[in-house]
Amino acid sequence: MPPVYHYEARDDSGGIARGSDAAPCEEVVFEALQARGLTALSISAAAEHPSPLCRPISVTPWRVKRNHVAAFFRHFATMAEAGLPVPRCLDVLDQQVPSIRLIEVIRQLRARVDAGASLSGAMSEVPRVFDAPTVATVRAAEMTGNLPVALGGIAASMERDAVLRRRFIASLIHPALVATVSLAILLFVYVHIVPMIVRVWSDMGVREDQFPVPTIVVMRASYVLGALGWRALLLAPVAYFILSHSLRTRTGRRIWDRARLALPGIGPLALKAGLAKFARSFDTLARAGIPPAQVLPTAAAACGNTRIADSVEGVARRVARGETLADAMGEDPLFPPLMVQLVATGEESGQVCPMLVRVADAYDGDVKSAVLRLTRTLEPAIMLTLGFVIGFVAVSVFLPVFGLIHVFEQ
Repeated sequence: MPPVYHYEARDDSGGIARGSDAAPCEEVVFEALQARGLTALSISAAAEHPSPLCRPISVTPWRVKRNHVAAFFRHFATMAEAGLPVPRCLDVLDQQVPSIRLIEVIRQLRARVDAGASLSGAMSEVPRVFDAPTVATVRAAEMTGNLPVALGGIAASMERDAVLRRRFIASLIHPALVATVSLAILLFVYVHIVPMIVRVWSDMGVREDQFPVPTIVVMRASYVLGALGWRALLLAPVAYFILSHSLRTRTGRRIWDRARLALPGIGPLALKAGLAKFARSFDTLARAGIPPAQVLPTAAAACGNTRIADSVEGVARRVARGETLADAMGEDPLFPPLMVQLVATGEESGQVCPMLVRVADAYDGDVKSAVLRLTRTLEPAIMLTLGFVIGFVAVSVFLPVFGLIHVFEQ
C-alpha cells in the first residue's frame, strides 16, 4: 500500500484546503493538486509507525537566528550549483554551521531525506525555521530541477532583510537609550520628588484647591503612578504576552496588517517593503522555472502582510481568467502606478522579472532612506518631548512658590 501524505493547499478563491492522499511520493501528490486547481502549501508524510526516521522533527521551541538560516541557504545553494547531491550538502553543512540549534535541524533533515522524504517535505516539518513561502519555493524548484537558483534567491532575500534589520536596530540603539534614561528620571521625579514637595506645601498649610491648575495636574499624575507602583511593571509582560498571542491568530494578524498599512508615515513604508518582497519572490520563482500559474500564489505568501497577500491572490485569479499581469494589478488600488507601468513595459518586451527587480530595488531604496530619516529625527523628537514634559513638571512644582511670595508681600 502506498504511503499517505497530508497536504495543505490554497484554491483559486484563496480558501485553504486540507486533506490526505495515498501516493508513491510527494511529487505525485503535488501534480494531483495542480490538476485539481490547487496550490500546494505543505505536503508531509503521515507516520504510521513512530520511529526515529518517521517521527516529526522536534527541535527547541526557540527560533534559529535568521542570519544563520540565510548562511545555511547561501552555502547550500553554492554546493547544489556545484552538483553535490542533497544528502552530501547536508553533511557538509552539518560540519560548518555555527548554531547548535541549526545543526540539530540539519541532522534531522538528513534523517528524513534518508528515509525517503523530499527536502521540502522535511523542511515543512520545521515551520519555525522554514516558513511556508520558503518550503513552497523549494518544493516547486525540486519539481522543475532548478534547486540551486531557488536556494540562492532565498538566501539573497534573507540577507537583504537581515541587513535592513541590523541597520534599523543599530540606528535605534542610541535613541532608545536616551528615551529609557529620560523616562526613568521622569518617573523618579513623579514618584519621589513631587510627593516630597507636595508634603512641604501641605505642612505650610497650603490646601490642594489653592494650588495652580498645572500643579494639580502634576500632583494627580504623581498619585496615580505612586498607586500603581510595581504593578505597572508586572502588567507590561502580561500585555506583551496577550498582544503577541493575538498576532499569532489569523484574525489578529489580519487586523494588525491592515492597521499597519493605514498608519500615516509607516503605512507607505510597510507597503513598499511588502511589494519589494513580492517582486523578488516572483523573480526567484520564475527564474527557478516554476509555471506562471504557481508563481503568484506562492509569491503572495512571501509578502509578509496578509493584506498585500490577498491582493496578490486576487491578481492571480484575474490572470488565471486570461488578463495580463499589468491589467490585473491595475484593477487593485493597492499596487502603485509605477509598479503597474513597469510590469506593463516588461510584458511588452518579455522582461517582466527584470522590471520587477527594478521595482524591488527602488522600493528597498525608498525604505532605507525613510528609515534613515526617521532615526535621525527620532532622537531630537524624543529629547524635545521629554524636555517639554520635564519643564512642565518643574514649572508646575515651583508655581506655588510665586504664590507664597505674593502672599508674603501683602
